[in-house]
Amino acid sequence: MRRLLVTLLWTAAALPAQFPLATSALSVNLNSDICYGLIHLRNINPQREYIAPEARLPLYRLILSRPDGPEIGVTSAQAASVSPQRLKNGAILTFHHPDQKLTITCTVKIEAASSRLSWTIAIRNEGRLGLRSLFYPQWAAPLHLPADESRVLYPFLDGQKFIEPGKCLAEGSTKRIQYPGQAALQLLAYHDAESVLLGMTLDGEGWMKHLRVARIRGALDLSFEHNPDERPGTNITLPYETVLQPFRGGWEEAADIYHMRQIGRASCRERV
Repeated sequence: MRRLLVTLLWTAAALPAQFPLATSALSVNLNSDICYGLIHLRNINPQREYIAPEARLPLYRLILSRPDGPEIGVTSAQAASVSPQRLKNGAILTFHHPDQKLTITCTVKIEAASSRLSWTIAIRNEGRLGLRSLFYPQWAAPLHLPADESRVLYPFLDGQKFIEPGKCLAEGSTKRIQYPGQAALQLLAYHDAESVLLGMTLDGEGWMKHLRVARIRGALDLSFEHNPDERPGTNITLPYETVLQPFRGGWEEAADIYHMRQIGRASCRERV
């Protein structure tokens, strides 16, 4: 017992407090205080902070189904241990949940050329639980951006905009649509008159997911909800990247970037 306690204390002390990632145009910070959730995602030009300081969401949240009772929620903050590994252009974070018999490996990389963050995840499931929903990466945006009106581009059917959603949506309310289905595209864009943070999934196979705008305390929760496979005890590796990419411009540029990404993926599939 004493050896186990010493090992746990050593592990906690050895964990890096944060993982800063940066390019000339983008600064990002994952912090161990919230189990390596995003505490900063800052565009350099123009200066924009796209993470609300009040929310402090963990890196991921899972909703798990079980055959013998109600669903349960698990976050990275509830992991018994985490094994972080620094990469030249990112980080690999492995979280251990022995009570649920889950091992979750999250990878984040930053691309200098495009200043985009790409996220992937793999879940090893050795228990009897099913993955109903995966919110990853959790993205808590500020209620308002500084230049003019703040807007969320929401892909309901032909497209919809929420103008000043931080003011117009009641705390606790959620707008949620399914892709494939009522969502025409796999993107969300949060912007003002000068800059945009584009969130998108680079999925050319039509995996089920939900796009959301949720008003939580002190923030807008714009996290993608992935729904890959609810069969109990199923190992899951999402076969696509989730991307966060800030840039100067408006929603039209966001749509163009998304369109070009999808064309690029289609061209690669055709060549193969």
